[in-house]
Amino acid sequence: MGKSSLLTFLFIASMSKRIVYGVLNWGLGHATRSKLVIKELLMRDYEVLVVSDGECLAWLQNEFPQLEFVNFPAYNVRYSSKNSQWLKLAAQLPKINLAVKRERALLREIVKNRQVDGIISDNRLGFFHPDIPCVYISHQLKLSFGWASTLASLAHAHFINNFNQLWIPDTEDHLLAGNLSVPDHIKIPYKYVGPLSHFSFSKSVVSGDYTVAVLSGPEPQRSLLEKKILEQWKPQMNRLLLVRGSNETGIPLSKQDNIMIYPRLETDRLQSLISGAQLIISRSGYSSIMDYYKLDKNALLIPTPGQGEQEYLAKHLLQHNRFYSVSQKDLQLSQDLAKASTYFGFSRVQQKQEHANWDQLFSLF
Repeated sequence: MGKSSLLTFLFIASMSKRIVYGVLNWGLGHATRSKLVIKELLMRDYEVLVVSDGECLAWLQNEFPQLEFVNFPAYNVRYSSKNSQWLKLAAQLPKINLAVKRERALLREIVKNRQVDGIISDNRLGFFHPDIPCVYISHQLKLSFGWASTLASLAHAHFINNFNQLWIPDTEDHLLAGNLSVPDHIKIPYKYVGPLSHFSFSKSVVSGDYTVAVLSGPEPQRSLLEKKILEQWKPQMNRLLLVRGSNETGIPLSKQDNIMIYPRLETDRLQSLISGAQLIISRSGYSSIMDYYKLDKNALLIPTPGQGEQEYLAKHLLQHNRFYSVSQKDLQLSQDLAKASTYFGFSRVQQKQEHANWDQLFSLF
């Protein structure tokens, strides 16, 4: 490299802006949708420092081995094995509040010691700084916590209003999230950026005679659902490919001739299996819904018991004839799969919102 070329390279490198990107570790969905935003930043020559913990941190490290990562305090939210979750979650609020305070202090240290041009938080409540442009990503603007829903929504809005902008991963007509993405109590500018999926649609996919069950999410409910599905999957049914969605390593396990269990799959392989499946079985988590929107796939949705957001989404999408859903306790696979196969997901939606205007969004930084 000549002297002039080297100087040009160094000048361009010195102009690169650094974004600190915080991802909540509360199911892999926050990581999978963040992958799309991080890729768009990298395509525009931003430097990205990723902050997370647990499974989300490990998953993103696997997807972006070239990036720098920082392990931040975990919220360590645990779900009950019973159907009611709000008491269990309420008891953990002091622990969550402590984690939020710790992440604010650690973020201040990063800003103090590094050049930081922008901050993006996917649902990390304390991940903002008064001197740096900060964005919060969330569709959960109206929280579903039974009698405490309004109070919880106001508390969430209180944190959101510390940021400079809110990016809402839904359409402006709330096609996917329904009332959850209505920005009541939000005092900062907000933008609907469309569904965020790390998958890409392909018309050349060949469908196979199999069903995919994607069972990520919090324990112990994840394992309880897996046990129930395996017990009900009969030898005469088609092939079941069950993906645990964890960061465990290991070879696929065969429970019986028509069942294969994968501890984890790389993104490309998982997309290939989902795209070719006759039907998917999964939780009604929002990132899964965005993936089905992107891939034009149908699914049987089984919300995590007592998790208000998933229960609302399952009901909302059933009422709008998008997906069939059933509670975990009432699951009867042979009947429910037949009912689910009569739905069409978002495949009949005209003029889908496919791409956000990333250049415009990133101009904040």
